Amino acid sequence: MTDQPPRFATPHDALIEAIRRIGSQQKTARVCEITATSVWRWVHEQKLCPQRFVVRIARASGVMPDELRPDLHWPADAMANVPPPTVMPIPAPVDAVVISPAPAAAPRFMPTNDNCCCGCCHRLPPSAA
Repeated sequence: MTDQPPRFATPHDALIEAIRRIGSQQKTARVCEITATSVWRWVHEQKLCPQRFVVRIARASGVMPDELRPDLHWPADAMANVPPPTVMPIPAPVDAVVISPAPAAAPRFMPTNDNCCCGCCHRLPPSAA
């Protein structure tokens, strides 16, 4: 796009800077309408932004497409006809729902077990106590 040398040593450095300018991998994912896991894979595994997302990321971050993907040819008006990204707001957290605890269960009466060694089964029923 320009005759100036790129500002970044590698396309990976350009991608990292673009994500930093957008704000986070999560926000970058919203710009591209994909999952944050996909953006994480670009950064940590592929080290490159896929071609179909370059213009969106360039518009949102200000990093030029030829810096994100110097291996591809980018015409001078590559970003002219691309609408600005639509970023969906993060929904506000829903108020916590208070769940009342279950009523305390009445203690179970265990029938007498003459074979019990500790005597725990020789308790009297609650009504007889």
